[in-house]
Amino acid sequence: MNQLIAYEALVLGPVSPDWTIAEVLAWIGADDARCHDERLVGILDAVRRALDPGAAPVTGRVVGLVRAVAMQVAAQPAWGERRVGEVVGVPSAEALACADLVRV
Repeated sequence: MNQLIAYEALVLGPVSPDWTIAEVLAWIGADDARCHDERLVGILDAVRRALDPGAAPVTGRVVGLVRAVAMQVAAQPAWGERRVGEVVGVPSAEALACADLVRV
């Protein structure tokens, strides 16, 4: 996934680039409906592939992507503390806000 797609997934989706991967997983786990929110497919797939570029393709279903990311974090717990934006190469929400102010 290129940086533009990852950026659009974060901007258009419900996940902040400042959240850690563990926070995203906890947020999804707190409400079953989120496991079916198709807006999460792009960002979850970007995170999964960033953590393991050689990973086998996963279906575009949110549940499968959540499981794949959770398994990666379980294998490498420190990955859960990384910010989503850092992992997929998207600036933090604060940096994006500052950039918008500069462009105006």
